[in-house]
Amino acid sequence: MTRQLASDPKKGFDWRGYISAVPTFVPQFILTPERTALLVVDMQRSSADRNAGQGRWLQREYPNIAAYYYDRVEDTVIPNIARLQTAFRQRGSRVVFLTVGPQTLDGADFNPLRRKGIPAQIGPHPGDVVLNKLTRGGFASTGLDLVLRNMGVEGLVIAGVVTNGCVWATAGDASDRGFKCVLVDDACAAFTQMFHDTTLFLFGASCGKVLQTDQTLALLGAPAEQDRAQAAG
Repeated sequence: MTRQLASDPKKGFDWRGYISAVPTFVPQFILTPERTALLVVDMQRSSADRNAGQGRWLQREYPNIAAYYYDRVEDTVIPNIARLQTAFRQRGSRVVFLTVGPQTLDGADFNPLRRKGIPAQIGPHPGDVVLNKLTRGGFASTGLDLVLRNMGVEGLVIAGVVTNGCVWATAGDASDRGFKCVLVDDACAAFTQMFHDTTLFLFGASCGKVLQTDQTLALLGAPAEQDRAQAAG
């Protein structure tokens, strides 16, 4: 049965205007580039490819949401994650991937729709870390905390999908554990803009910074235009 969202999936709200008018409890920090890692959450084919995994189901059951979500993933999120990866790798900084999916071949331990293959254009390079989880948050079912601390990581730049699901669960937990966290607005996506904006508001009000890709690169000392060109080709 096909179901249509009554409102436009692209319709969000002015969370930045709202956040400026309410009390917030955001940790104040400065990122140290050499102690900051890029954390890419659930950017695997089952989440990022409209023709794989949940993509086929979403297109069949919620076509207008699927169109919005996968257009954003393909046109905005993947290119911006590629830019961030390029900047981090050029500086010798760590790139860490989280995937979600079964450990067994038959998928008996998890939803078999959630396979772990990562799109080639943003896939791991030698030296990157890839951890598979069975929970929404990246810390509960992996050794992520210990891995980051062993590598001397104090700050995290977080990107991926979906904003209000595994990204939010991981980013909020990371903040609670004392990591300095930046959530990259235009390198994340949710099924609707309202889901996305609501999560940015909640994170930005209590957990960390919400920045665009260009702002993040500038914060880490990377020229945005040069980085965009290198990521593209």
